[in-house]
Amino acid sequence: MKLDSTRPQDDRSLPVRDRAPFDLMAADIDGTLLNSQHEISPAVRQASAALEAAGIPLVLASGREWPALKPYYQQLGLNTPYIGANGGTVVDPARGKVIEHRTLDDVAIETTVKHARQNKLAMFLGDTDAIYAEGDPGFIRPSLEKSDFKLKWCEDVLREGPANVTKITLRGEPQDMERFLKLMAPLEQSMIVTPSGTHTAEVTPIGVSKGAGLKKLAAYMDIPLKRVLVIGDWLNDLSMFAVAGTSVAMGNAEPEVKDAADYVAPSNDEDGMAWAIHGLVLV
Repeated sequence: MKLDSTRPQDDRSLPVRDRAPFDLMAADIDGTLLNSQHEISPAVRQASAALEAAGIPLVLASGREWPALKPYYQQLGLNTPYIGANGGTVVDPARGKVIEHRTLDDVAIETTVKHARQNKLAMFLGDTDAIYAEGDPGFIRPSLEKSDFKLKWCEDVLREGPANVTKITLRGEPQDMERFLKLMAPLEQSMIVTPSGTHTAEVTPIGVSKGAGLKKLAAYMDIPLKRVLVIGDWLNDLSMFAVAGTSVAMGNAEPEVKDAADYVAPSNDEDGMAWAIHGLVLV
């Protein structure tokens, strides 16, 4: 049963038959954990603390790399594993355990950079320690500006960038992004190209997705997938929806994401994640 967030946002609106215990919650960051000001609201902070107090771990699953994930783990006081680079990295930093680490091959990197340059897209090549960028600095995400990770702008990212690239993020004008995606479509047998916003796309190795990362993480934590709740707002979250026991789409999510979800929460500016924690997990 899909829950409409316009109904009363309290426990009474949740049918008893839909309630189930959860041993893990996995949340996207941009558009989900963060509001439109790229901040964690007080209500979401409080709900996350209540989740921890109940002994239910919260993990973040994002297209971001650890340097851009770490500030939010610190803000929430999390000590849990994470899914980064859209599933390209799955790491338990508290134990220094790398569960999954996938990188793009040289051909995929060179092809992506070539087509990005042709379409005037900014490129962000990530490894586990830093992000290397080429292109217009105006296309950096506002949320990234607030992070304390190492961001190095390059004249030639192929020459100056990292030896191991877990993910390439592209940002630009929608019409330029559309042309780029058309050029990349025939090449998807060698890499995965995922739109993650009207101005953004992400390139990851074959077999990498948030859903695949979640499966690895759940196995590592010895938690059945049916006892995992996931929440997100964009197309790159659909792979998590497909493998988790219960899925929640934010009110600001794309229509396709809402259609695939078990529940639809209020938007990220209406504390939709807090709503999901209190209404679905802490019951």
